[in-house]
Amino acid sequence: MSNPTLAAANSDTSTQPLNAQPSKPQAPAHHLEPASYIPAPLQTLTAKTASGAPFLPVSLPFEHSQPASSLPSAPEFEDLIKSTGHTGPARAEEVAGEEFGDLLTGVSKAVDDGLVKVFKVVTGTKGKEDLYYVGLRSEEERIVGMKASASGD
Repeated sequence: MSNPTLAAANSDTSTQPLNAQPSKPQAPAHHLEPASYIPAPLQTLTAKTASGAPFLPVSLPFEHSQPASSLPSAPEFEDLIKSTGHTGPARAEEVAGEEFGDLLTGVSKAVDDGLVKVFKVVTGTKGKEDLYYVGLRSEEERIVGMKASASGD
């Protein structure tokens, strides 16, 4: 006995699929934004955490209700992280960032008024920690900066 639904699904429809296979291998999609959202000073900025994890450019959409020059608070940044598709628990806190002075300087050159905040974001049930050095690009309505895993992951 054959399954008519399965037979119909396997039959040739003589039409091209809407989403054809790529002609060459594609790079995996990452949570980082396209380069067009990453300001030039961040594209060449390099730094590593004490555990050797690299800081990578990050760009997040940010529609703010406060004045255009206002950076997010820790709870707002936490909500921003959750809104980008992160699942599971997340907690953000603002921390001092003097440990990476060159990173602070580099990010400040890429953002409005040179204002930078540093957030430690703990995610997941195992407490993965990420460090974000970020500032506001109000014209693009984006938070941009650099991010690295602080927990060595």
